[in-house]
Amino acid sequence: MKSKITIVVLAIIIVMTAAANWALEEIKNQFSSSLKNQLQTILFSTNEALKNWEGLNVEALKHYIHIIEIDRLILKFAQSKVIGQEALAQHPLQQHIRDTLTPAMREGNYQGFFIISQDHINLASTRNSNLGQKSFISERLLTRALNGETLFTLPIKSDVPLPDAKGLLQDGQPTMFILGPLRDHRQNAAIIAILAFRIAPAEAYAYIANLGRVVKGGETYLFDPQGKILNETPFIAELHQTGLLPKGVSSILNLEIRDPGGNLMEGYKSPLFRHQQSYTKMAQSALSGQSGFDTVGYNNYRGIPVVGAWQWNKKAGIGLVTEISVTEAYRAYYTIQKLVIGALIALALFAATMVFLFTKTREYELKKAQNLARLMKEEAGKANKTLQNELKLSELIASLLQATANNTSEKEVLGATLELIPSLGFFGAQNIGAAFLTNPDNHELTLVVEHNLPKQLLKSCAKAKFNASLCGKAAEAGEMLFTTSPDEHHDMQFDDMVSYGKYSVPFLIDDKVEGIIVICMEQGTEFHSDFAGFLYAVSDIISGAIKRIRAEKTTLKNEQFASLGAMVAGVAHEINSPVGTAVTNISELIEKTNNFQRKLKDAGISKSDLENFIQDSIDFSSMAQENLFRAAELVRSFKLVAVDQSNEELRSFNFLEHINATITTLYHEFKRTKITIQVDCPPELEITSLPGAFSQIITNLTHNSKIHGFDDGKNPGEIKIKVEKRAQQFTLNYTDNGKGMNKEQQTKVFDPFYTTRRSQGGSGLGMNIVHNLITQTLNGSIELDSAEGQGVKFRITIPLEPMEQAFGAYTTMPAKEEITP
Repeated sequence: MKSKITIVVLAIIIVMTAAANWALEEIKNQFSSSLKNQLQTILFSTNEALKNWEGLNVEALKHYIHIIEIDRLILKFAQSKVIGQEALAQHPLQQHIRDTLTPAMREGNYQGFFIISQDHINLASTRNSNLGQKSFISERLLTRALNGETLFTLPIKSDVPLPDAKGLLQDGQPTMFILGPLRDHRQNAAIIAILAFRIAPAEAYAYIANLGRVVKGGETYLFDPQGKILNETPFIAELHQTGLLPKGVSSILNLEIRDPGGNLMEGYKSPLFRHQQSYTKMAQSALSGQSGFDTVGYNNYRGIPVVGAWQWNKKAGIGLVTEISVTEAYRAYYTIQKLVIGALIALALFAATMVFLFTKTREYELKKAQNLARLMKEEAGKANKTLQNELKLSELIASLLQATANNTSEKEVLGATLELIPSLGFFGAQNIGAAFLTNPDNHELTLVVEHNLPKQLLKSCAKAKFNASLCGKAAEAGEMLFTTSPDEHHDMQFDDMVSYGKYSVPFLIDDKVEGIIVICMEQGTEFHSDFAGFLYAVSDIISGAIKRIRAEKTTLKNEQFASLGAMVAGVAHEINSPVGTAVTNISELIEKTNNFQRKLKDAGISKSDLENFIQDSIDFSSMAQENLFRAAELVRSFKLVAVDQSNEELRSFNFLEHINATITTLYHEFKRTKITIQVDCPPELEITSLPGAFSQIITNLTHNSKIHGFDDGKNPGEIKIKVEKRAQQFTLNYTDNGKGMNKEQQTKVFDPFYTTRRSQGGSGLGMNIVHNLITQTLNGSIELDSAEGQGVKFRITIPLEPMEQAFGAYTTMPAKEEITP
């Protein structure tokens, strides 16, 4: 009988172990899949930020070249044939060039500039020591610039001392350049020289890399084709401590991504020199031009096991990677794993005890067997309940990861969390909770989302000082706090207040407390370490989601500023033509007047002379007036649209006039195309809304039609905008007769970063901005109707209810006075 019982017990243990292993494997697969998506999303956002940064600098350089008269100055340099450092330094145009470029350097935060001749000699620079010397920028890149390209160099060690992080001049500091051609527009736009600006990669790449830091123990960094890191690592102090880098030395261009073979942070000493060690798994893949991910784990440059995703940016010639230590990435999973293993060990010990007891006499064995059967049933019930709770926790974590991945605001992330956690009702959790954001300046919490919170607490909890509640104490300490009763710690109380317990859980970003999640517990519930571990995992998920949302918002904002910058450059170019023509007319009129005056003094004038002079005066004045009116209209339209796009303030305005002003600022984009824009709008339509939002919508829609519908304006086309007012709303029907969209494009057109022109520099954010402005900012809706070869039709519906109610977060401004030139 003993052997039979032993076999049965062993079989039960084997079955339970197999079931637990299967459950753990499923949970780990879910964690791995979610982790992969999170890493790739962060990497994609970082790569888009890099592209946007490069694009903005390229456009800025082209803008500086266009608006300054540096080509005239350089042409004079070339004609004078000045050579030698001293002669170039004393040339009267040298200081003129420096004064001309100083505003551009200050605006672009550049460290210096070079004007480089066709034979690669420095003609002008911020330093006299560089003059007359051959440029240390590679000849290959200089040749490409002289062939008409605008491009970046990779970071290299500087040829001159530059300021370090403390502002002290140091040799060997990292530097890089953006360079482009300077043309002689009087000689068929022939390239006469190169304009190069010096950039501090430590500042530029640090901003881009910091967008990808998600949790403690994680980092995002960039590296060059030699596997050298291009931004300052957040672990620089540890690298100095281990001797991987000498004290005071930056990681930029001084740290190679090699696997030491063991964890340097735990005292491991590699038997190989650094240059003898192989590149990490990630670096080997990226340096061969491949993109990939690894959620199992590999050693990073410190020898710490990490998970990561990476990509090689061929255009920039650099790699990007985001990595998180395996310990931090799988912290919640390891907690669940320990709980399951603990339950199995308890079951095994129980089985061993049962076998031992059955070695007694039959009577004793029978009696004990009955007792043990009862105990076994109870323990099995407890084990089953524990396993069910753990499975619920794992399912909840997976659901929370999925929910937060789809949210677009911090409030939605916190709301989804409060919807999921209390509703389960296990570990004594009530269906009551709240979420707060911190304001460290005045040590105050602000209630953002609440779930079934008692009405008496809503007002008192709207703003709560750190020292007035358990939530505030948790925010101040940056640690989870638990109480069995609010009476012990809570200054905010009311009559008939229920004495319930609660967990106050902080969520952190970059080691800074951003807010508190509060979960209320049933009266008498004790602290449970398993539930606390689960709440720590929830805190990490919230932190990662909010970090992602802020990074996406930063990327979207950069796209909007890029659009405004393009408009500024275009309008400035258009104003040059009528103003230049008017100046010429006035100059000729002055010359005619002077000749007339001399003739009047010297020999007198005839009737025909007077008539000719009067006719010339009328003609030249009319032409000058007509061109100045044209320039004034451009300035008026630009001031209206540019001010609106840079402010988010409600005001009353005439809708037709605003659309026409917006289209006027787009003239430079369409003047060389055969694309016409027609507007049909009631002239009396006055609304109170956000005019800048409508300008952005019209700009993005017309730009999208020109690029995608009419192949960059190569094909003729027609754009129609029709506005109709009905009851308490108005509709804007936007149509074009371009190429149209297929079904896949229609389903993805509003997704962020979706574009069919990635290789031509498209960001994929234009239509996503349109969708967000209409549905979130203006509280409206947008519908798309299209087919291949049949153009597109967007139907936009905007409510006209009182805007003070629809946009309570904005300040209502009076209607703008007419802007006169």
